Amino acid sequence: MNFRNFLKIANKLDKQGNYKTSDKIFKLVQSQIDTSKPPFEIEEPKVKMHPLLANLHKRIESGEISEVEFFPTLVAMARDYPEILDSVSPPLKQTVLGILNQSVKPSNFVNDLLERATTYMHPIEIDEVQQRLENDGIRLDAKERELIPLFRKVANQIDSDWFEVYENEMSQPVDDHFKNYIVYKIPSLAYELSSISGQKIDRDKLEEMILSDRYNNDEEIRNKIEIIFIKLYLEAKNN
Repeated sequence: MNFRNFLKIANKLDKQGNYKTSDKIFKLVQSQIDTSKPPFEIEEPKVKMHPLLANLHKRIESGEISEVEFFPTLVAMARDYPEILDSVSPPLKQTVLGILNQSVKPSNFVNDLLERATTYMHPIEIDEVQQRLENDGIRLDAKERELIPLFRKVANQIDSDWFEVYENEMSQPVDDHFKNYIVYKIPSLAYELSSISGQKIDRDKLEEMILSDRYNNDEEIRNKIEIIFIKLYLEAKNN
């Protein structure tokens, strides 16, 4: 599952006072994701990790502290040693700075990080998308590569909005539920994609490509539709 959706559920449960269940979800997320990858990574590539961060990373990997404890621990460390933020990811750095300057409430840490992570894409993630395209025989130039984060943002938002509906109807197959949901969104989606890419995206082809694919989980939804967006953009651009 897309870990962002796990965290959204946990955050919602926290606000409802269901702390035991939300804590289980946070622990599940911790076991499913690599905390060295975005948006939780605490070291940028080719940047020497601060000793305090290295120790914190070890504590996460060993299970000594959970994701729930990780956030306040990092903020407390950054308050005394601000230089550690030079080696964390941009979304994480901005969220921590927001808490330190009081523009972000500590209780909104997860929401703020998720929002920033949705609009930011790590170079490693961009490389992964580009590799999936190259596996299909599609190569991007430097300008086209710059658009990948924009398409990822749209894909993340669709996945997130759909999952909020699906989490109350999980008895239904993911594939059926998502297609029934997205089919009514196609016109507005085609318009949004055209607006951000500067190319007129064919609405009928968008619908055909999305509905003809198969989706087993929410992370697969995001990964597949972002590739569809890019392919349609390139087709429109080259015609």
